[in-house]
Amino acid sequence: MNSLAVMIMAAGQAERFGSCKSLALLNGKPFLQHVIDAVTPIANNQIFAVTGRYHEEIKKQFPKLSLIENKQWQQGLGSSISRGAKALSDEYENLLIVLADQVAIKTDDIKALMESHQPNQITCAFYSEKCGVPAIFSKSYFSQLLELNSDQGAKALLSNSENNVVTISMKRAALDIDTLDQLQRYLSSN
Repeated sequence: MNSLAVMIMAAGQAERFGSCKSLALLNGKPFLQHVIDAVTPIANNQIFAVTGRYHEEIKKQFPKLSLIENKQWQQGLGSSISRGAKALSDEYENLLIVLADQVAIKTDDIKALMESHQPNQITCAFYSEKCGVPAIFSKSYFSQLLELNSDQGAKALLSNSENNVVTISMKRAALDIDTLDQLQRYLSSN
């Protein structure tokens, strides 16, 4: 059994963005490539993108990336996490979940999560006074990931006081680009 798989969540409609956000360019590279670059030194070939609305477009742009298609992507982020967890749970001990639009995340952020992660726990980013992704889920939490089906993703697991959740301060995880205007503001500020 392998230790860690990375699930990059790229299944949404990006309705407010108006097109496939995962393929939008930032400094000449698609959003998705920025996230792949951040996780590659840690995960090597164990990187998977969970796709949905723009599955074919992402497949065409990233022909070597392992894709897990969620045909029920309209059901929300929780549905996509559940689909990815179902596809990977038998082969991996831990799942790292990160969003395809978390373009500010760096390899050092992922390393900090990995260094603090222990068996039977969830290790997640802490930003904007809340827990969030990127987050590593140990196998003992896979059954809860498989039950997700809403647009809330894994927030309920991260905020459940009964779960063993360890947080790592990660300001870069707070960057949220949901519209073209936000992307333009980000580009002009950097």
